[in-house]
Amino acid sequence: MLKLPRRRRGSAAAEFALTAPVMVLMLLGTIEYGNYFTELATVASCVRDGARYGGNQTTTALARNRARAATLQLLTDVGYPCSGPGSACTVSASLIQQNGLAMLQVDARVPYRQLTNAVPRGGAGEVVLPSVINVTTVYPFVGP
Repeated sequence: MLKLPRRRRGSAAAEFALTAPVMVLMLLGTIEYGNYFTELATVASCVRDGARYGGNQTTTALARNRARAATLQLLTDVGYPCSGPGSACTVSASLIQQNGLAMLQVDARVPYRQLTNAVPRGGAGEVVLPSVINVTTVYPFVGP
């Protein structure tokens, strides 16, 4: 029985055509999740610094107002749309008691800006990125 040699010229191109879309999606997903965690760290840093600034004020009203204003200013400085009317950012500051200490709590809600749109938003039971970054931090109130 005579065996004919098998030609494999197009097999590499066919395998590449089948695997390339999956590899590109994995790459874009990795980039998007890295961007999400970078933005989360940036927002957390702004909220922490705003709370630190507010916690060193002399009165509770001044602490709340300055912590909120400082956080909004820091978020605006790093490029989030947090200034002006119709801002998508919300920042609140309040004084709470924690373990017998007066603490300044600052909450921020900032829209997440997707980089590649490779990962879907929303949907139950799916692995998705949130459309909003929520950060809460607590800082001791030094006041009187």
